[in-house]
Amino acid sequence: MSAEIAVSESAVQSIQSHGITWFDVERPTKRDCARLAEAHQLLTRDSETFLDRSRLSSFTRRDGYDLLVLQVPIVATSRRRANPSISPVSIVIGPDYALTIHYGDVRPLIRFFRELETDDRARGETFGRGVPTLILAIVQRLIDATIGSRGYLERAITAQEELINHNDGGNDLTGTALRLRKEVQRLRRITIPAVSVLRELRQSRPVDELDQDWEMLTARLDALLTSLDDDLSALDGVLLAASAVAQLRMSRYLRALLALSVLALPVLVVTTTLGMTVNSPLTGQPYGFTIGLAIAGVVFLVALFMARYSRLI
Repeated sequence: MSAEIAVSESAVQSIQSHGITWFDVERPTKRDCARLAEAHQLLTRDSETFLDRSRLSSFTRRDGYDLLVLQVPIVATSRRRANPSISPVSIVIGPDYALTIHYGDVRPLIRFFRELETDDRARGETFGRGVPTLILAIVQRLIDATIGSRGYLERAITAQEELINHNDGGNDLTGTALRLRKEVQRLRRITIPAVSVLRELRQSRPVDELDQDWEMLTARLDALLTSLDDDLSALDGVLLAASAVAQLRMSRYLRALLALSVLALPVLVVTTTLGMTVNSPLTGQPYGFTIGLAIAGVVFLVALFMARYSRLI
């Protein structure tokens, strides 16, 4: 079945099939939000939150529609900044439509929209069983993006563990591990409310044939939380190991400094004593300078032996 696709001046794109319409809005303006509120009879306070990039994951029931918000971590493609950022996606669920508002950062959601534009079969399977199936498909893409963002963190943590195993002291292990720990905690803070939101959505719109799919999505998020807890434990181990490496490196520096002092001090004392202007046994001797150097050398060897015996060097 063909779909009616329209792009308006306000950048609202839509796909219609089987009496169901998916409206998608990227980077909305205040004017866009006002139009959406008027067209779909949304509360003004709900439409105003579409512009708030700091809004948290939530699920709210209204008269005539439901409002779902999910925070999605986005991994930047820039090499200079690969750590995940956060992009909220608002989903308005109506009786015969779904409205998604976002900032164009969630690539899996955009690809899914383009797929339904061009693939008649996928569009029929998604729209043919009503709005609940469409919402499930949209949420599934968002959950995939959330779970996929852990891949960057997992690779980075593995790299830090390898550096620790190789005892590579030329890297800022502590600073990197602390940054990764912060990223893991932030992803965990995103995932915890998402689990609650999915359960609320599942209970508010029960569809027996989709119940197992919703349960699977929730289980995937629970597994992600378990993995993130493991990541935190691994990073705590990296931090402990990095602290031990730093202490060992400092101990080596102090031992080298102490050894240098032990070796230099006796020689300095001998040469200073022999170089004093007061009368000494070597003053006026034809080989006084050579004898002085020999005494200093013997003292140096004795100090070296004592330092090696004490394992300072």
